[in-house]
Amino acid sequence: EVNMLKLLDHSTIIKYLDSFFERSELVIVLELAPHGDLANLCRHLKVESRELSEPQTWAIFLQVCDALCYMHRNRIMHRDIKPANIFMCNHGVVKLGDLGLGRYFSSNTYRAHSVVG
Repeated sequence: EVNMLKLLDHSTIIKYLDSFFERSELVIVLELAPHGDLANLCRHLKVESRELSEPQTWAIFLQVCDALCYMHRNRIMHRDIKPANIFMCNHGVVKLGDLGLGRYFSSNTYRAHSVVG
């Protein structure tokens, strides 16, 4: 995950800042997403009997697509796209994160199939 994060530099992907070992545990320091993740936002909205507007939904969708296009151009598959891995930043910006299941794919790969979970 650390090696992939180091390679990826895009406005819609959580930025890698540093990593180190503490008590033999790998600690990865990432860019702050001050508004949490999309899963938490959806839970919060549900409690308040509210939902994302259509323009908000499209804005999130297009930013995630932008992140995936960038990753695929760099031959990386995310493999765990879900609301908990879409992070909410300021001014409506969202960023894709958590590349723990991500994989590189070769230049000869045009289609992939895998089951996660």
